[in-house]
Amino acid sequence: MPKLGNKNDNISKIELLNVFKNINKKIRNIKEWENIVSTQDHNKKILEPYIPFEGTNYNEYKIILYGTAQNIAWKHDYRDSLIDNPEKRIERLYYDKSFKKKYPFKNISFDQFGIGPYEDGVLPALLSIFIYAKFGKIIKNINKIHDYIAITNYYKYSLHDKKIDKDINPNDIEKYKLTSKFIKEYLKINDELVTHEIDYLKPNYIISFTSKRRNSISSMEPLIIYDPSWIKKGGNGYLSKNGKWEKIAKKYYKCSVNDLVDRYLKHIKKDLESKKPAIKTYLLYYYDQWKEKK
Repeated sequence: MPKLGNKNDNISKIELLNVFKNINKKIRNIKEWENIVSTQDHNKKILEPYIPFEGTNYNEYKIILYGTAQNIAWKHDYRDSLIDNPEKRIERLYYDKSFKKKYPFKNISFDQFGIGPYEDGVLPALLSIFIYAKFGKIIKNINKIHDYIAITNYYKYSLHDKKIDKDINPNDIEKYKLTSKFIKEYLKINDELVTHEIDYLKPNYIISFTSKRRNSISSMEPLIIYDPSWIKKGGNGYLSKNGKWEKIAKKYYKCSVNDLVDRYLKHIKKDLESKKPAIKTYLLYYYDQWKEKK
């Protein structure tokens, strides 16, 4: 990935916050936003989007990971917390879910982030494996991994169909009965926000879930990974015994990276217990893809 320069060349964090605070002024199709964007208050005011989380040691490697969206439903405790914390929600990824602890003044555990696959334990493990593969650094404590990375979602506004109580995946936004004006505006605003945060963070490495479009990072050679939800769905058979990825992963069963993976698997969310062998394959496969080839 091309090195994009020193972090504060073009935009400061204060300027980034101001961009995010004021971006909603660009919304023109407000009625449609009110009908489909669940991140709004009780008066139908669309909540401002959130800036990326940035660890205290981010500058050491300058890695940012992009998920997709928070997928917050209309009836959701976290949505209520956002509404009740107007001064904090723009930095929501820095707070625990109670909005009482803020990083870095208080340590935030990995399972308190507002990004599901990170809270599951899969993404912190994956990011640690990336750092180990590229730089040889071992981070044993799963709650210290986020010190070295930045993380956010590409789409800052949650879309939810209230009538059928179902999330709308922004990657497949054209499949839903939404006007072309709304779709164009929604995508444009999110692209603009990503452009500003990239301008601020100046990452050396961008890791992103698979997507049909990520216009603001597509030219930056992002490292594309499968969303951990893909593991839950079976991973196309790649992760099963003798599957395509498992054949690659087992080359590392007697290597030090396997011990690191096993350490992280102890922290995987309980409802993923049965998926631990598949998660192990997933992590070791990406280690193979990222490590320096001899």
